[in-house]
Amino acid sequence: MSGFIRGGQLVVKFLLLTTIDNTREFREALAEIKAEYGEILSLRKVYFSDWERGELELTQVEEVVRSADVILVDIRGQTELTDHLRKIIPESRATTVVVLVGGSREIFSLNRMGSFSGSDLPQGESNSFDIESFLKVKKFTELTKKIGSFLPVGKLKHMRNWVLACEYYAEGGKENLKNLFLFLLREYYGAKVKVKPPQKMPPYGIWWPPNHYFTDVGGV
Repeated sequence: MSGFIRGGQLVVKFLLLTTIDNTREFREALAEIKAEYGEILSLRKVYFSDWERGELELTQVEEVVRSADVILVDIRGQTELTDHLRKIIPESRATTVVVLVGGSREIFSLNRMGSFSGSDLPQGESNSFDIESFLKVKKFTELTKKIGSFLPVGKLKHMRNWVLACEYYAEGGKENLKNLFLFLLREYYGAKVKVKPPQKMPPYGIWWPPNHYFTDVGGV
């Protein structure tokens, strides 16, 4: 089991590779986890925008990738950095790599959770459905049934874990991100934590607590 010990407690090193900035939600989620369970994880984030602006060196990316225990992958397009990551991630010490959004076959191949890997996913045109389209419209139940229909029994649990992780991330918000971390810690590091199921977020709505006004339309 990887990770490092701090104050007698195992700390799991998470890395998020992302093209979007949801720092506030992650910060709030991590703060709640720390308050409830102590420092059981750390999180580093690599933004593709930093790479594109020349603010991030490849050696820096390689260092954080190779030292991570769990890598969360939110890659929504092909770039030069993506090509590098496809070479680096398989060589890292990470025992769990979770591809959280629909992407190319090459990106899906990076996924590894227990005995389930991206190579187990359907091969595109030769199959009757497209995984990316399922993830985009959040049809997680149907996706589980489809993939589960041809996977060996031993891999089904980890495949369902992957689908559930994608659901946490797709629904978003502090609570879902918090439970995404707790879920992965429980399933792959044996952490004794309480995990709630994904909370469904409406496609649009109005939140109006005292002295605050917030609108969210269509995820924009």
